[in-house]
Formats: sequence, structure tokens, C-alpha cells
Amino acid sequence: MDDSKTKKSGKAWLAISIVLIVVLFVVVIPACQFLTVITGSLKIDTAQFTLTDPATATSGADGGKEPGLWIDTNMSINLFWGTLKTSKPYSIAVDKTDTSFTYASVVFTKLNITYDDGSSETNLPSLPLTIKSEDYTSTNSVSGGNIAQTKMRLISGKIPGVITRDEPFTLDLEGHFKLDDGSQVPFKINQHYDVVIEKTTKPTMDVLQDI
Repeated sequence: MDDSKTKKSGKAWLAISIVLIVVLFVVVIPACQFLTVITGSLKIDTAQFTLTDPATATSGADGGKEPGLWIDTNMSINLFWGTLKTSKPYSIAVDKTDTSFTYASVVFTKLNITYDDGSSETNLPSLPLTIKSEDYTSTNSVSGGNIAQTKMRLISGKIPGVITRDEPFTLDLEGHFKLDDGSQVPFKINQHYDVVIEKTTKPTMDVLQDI
């Protein structure tokens, strides 16, 4: 047999072998790992805060006079390590939509967090605290496959790291929206939050369906 043909054939098989090995490590093994992960379980260690009285909720919707609030617990999921957890300190997330293009910012002037045992949170920011609005375009699909875009201003941010305990608390928050013309829209918010602590293990797919 021609040595050159033998060498070419050997090189071809070597190239094919390398490609198969690459496919094995890049596609097959990760796919098997992923299958193992999603059919496994997650160790859960989380805290979730919910309003005691839903009637005190603020939405931050367009036309509203208060910012929307919720507790950001820094929730993170790691499928390969099999964990779902939250991490202190937690923040107060803030949002407000404005299609009138008149809201320049939200300014917080008073903030108290009182736990149910009567103690007050001390890890509070200096006030006043201002979060400015930004122009934003919301894109949504509508019937018929069309795309609808809505231009607005969006106030979105956090009062960072102000909740250091996994305990129920009362939030007293005051401030105002500052408008482009210099006028103000004041607000006062008083909310009580309960907390649900979850330390358990659940099937990964059940957790992913609930997120």
C-alpha cells in the first residue's frame, strides 16, 4: 500500500477521533450532566417576605402616587451545586412607571425598620436618598404577531442592604416624587412584612416550575 495514502488515512482517522472526543466533552458529557442536574434535587435555604395586609401594597403603576416596593432577598440558584438560597443583607426594591414623562426622581426622606421584638434596624443609609428616572421602551408582542412598543420613564432602584434579619418587621417610609416643574408628590407608606423561612430539599424540576 502507498505509504502516503496510509499516512493520509491515519491523519484522517486521527482528525475524526479528535472531533469525536471534542463532541463527547462539549456536547454529550454536559448534556448528561444537565440531565443529571435537572432530574436531581435542590437544597433550599431561603427567606421570603410577604405583606401581612395585601391592601397596603403599592404597585408603582403609571398614574399612581406611590412607588412599588418589594423585598429583594438576593436569591440565587446554582444547578450544578444543587442550591437555592437567599443572602443577607436584603434590600428594598423600588419601581415606578411614568408615561406622562413628568416624574424626574423619587426622594426618600424618612426610613424606619422595626422588628416585631421592638428593636430597630441600624443598618440604614443616609437620607435623603434619590433615585432618578430613566427613559425606557417597553416591547411587547400583541395579537397577530405584531410588536407594540411603549415609551415611558422608569424609576427603578434599591434602598440597599437595610434588612439584616430573617424576622417580621414594620416598614415606615416617607418621601416624594419630584416632577420636572419642581413640584412634589408626597407619600407615606406603612407596611408590615411576615417572613417565611424554608430549609428543605425539593426536586429540581418542581423548584424550576415555581420560579
